[in-house]
Amino acid sequence: SSATRWSYKSRNVNGIANDLEAYRECFREIAEGSGKWTADCRCTAKGFMNQLEDFEFLFLLLLYKDIFMITDVMFKKLQKVGLDVGWSSSTVDGSIEQLKKLKTEERFNDLYHNRVDVEPPQNRRTRRRNTRLEDYVTENVSAGDNQTSRVSHLDKFKQLYDDVIEETVSCIQNRFRDIDKLKFCKLLNKENFVAFRGSSQLLPSII
Repeated sequence: SSATRWSYKSRNVNGIANDLEAYRECFREIAEGSGKWTADCRCTAKGFMNQLEDFEFLFLLLLYKDIFMITDVMFKKLQKVGLDVGWSSSTVDGSIEQLKKLKTEERFNDLYHNRVDVEPPQNRRTRRRNTRLEDYVTENVSAGDNQTSRVSHLDKFKQLYDDVIEETVSCIQNRFRDIDKLKFCKLLNKENFVAFRGSSQLLPSII
C-alpha cells in the first residue's frame, strides 16, 4: 500500500541520515579492499560512497528527514483506532502548518551551510544549455543576443528546497481534502448527539 511505501521510505531516509558516517566507512572499506571483495562489489561500493559525498544527495536526504519527522507523527496519529474525525482534521492541519514553517530563510541556510557536511560545488559559467542541476546557469536569448546569466548554486537549492516542501504540502492537502465531509461519522457516538442538535453546519457541509 502507499502508506506502507511511505513508512518504508521514511525508515530508509532516517537510517541513512542517522548513521551516515558508518555507511561511508563501510562502503570505503569495501571499495578499498582487494582480496575479500570482487571487482563488482568494489565498484558498487565506490558508487555508493561517492553518492554519500554528493552535496545534492545529502541536501535532499536531510530535507526529507525533516519532512518525515513531521509526517511520521501525523501518520501514526491517524492510524489510531476510533480516532475522532474532527481531531483527525486538526492533526492534518497542524502537520501542514509545521511543514510550512520549514520554509524559511533561516531553516534553509542552516541546512545548506551547516548541516550538509560537504562543500557545495563552485559556481561556473557556461553557454552550453543543460537542464541538469549541476550546471547552475540559465541561458537567456533576447533580441538576437545570446547572453548567459549566472544563477548561483545557493539560489538553485533554495528553489529546490521550497519546491519540495510545497509539493509535500500540496500532496497532503489533496489526500485529505474531503476529511471534513466525514464529520457526520461523529454521530455514531451517541454522546455527540447533543453537540450536533440544532446544528446548521453539519448537513450543508456533507451534501
